[in-house]
Amino acid sequence: MERKKARITVLKRMVNMKVREEHMAGFDPNDPRYARPCRQFTDGQEFIADSWAPEGFCHWAWADIHKDLVMIQCGGNPGYIGPENTMISSCCDGFNPVVFKIERLDEPC
Repeated sequence: MERKKARITVLKRMVNMKVREEHMAGFDPNDPRYARPCRQFTDGQEFIADSWAPEGFCHWAWADIHKDLVMIQCGGNPGYIGPENTMISSCCDGFNPVVFKIERLDEPC
């Protein structure tokens, strides 16, 4: 199957305060910098991906979701996520995880 472009949508950005409290050096729960989610993305933000990371996309998040992106782009369907041609993936930042929806488009890369 020909590799297709994909839409990446930011579903949710989170703050894991409990993990911060227990494991972050120098953590101060009263410092407002620690109470906000990832600043690289906004909820609902969309990117179109071909073979390379879209402009402005976090390189760490790209490395984390790339395997799922390629699977969708090459015709894979995980089967447990609906609708078809869709995958849910996330970056592995334990303090500020970001959840993405990846959807295969009909346009070739």
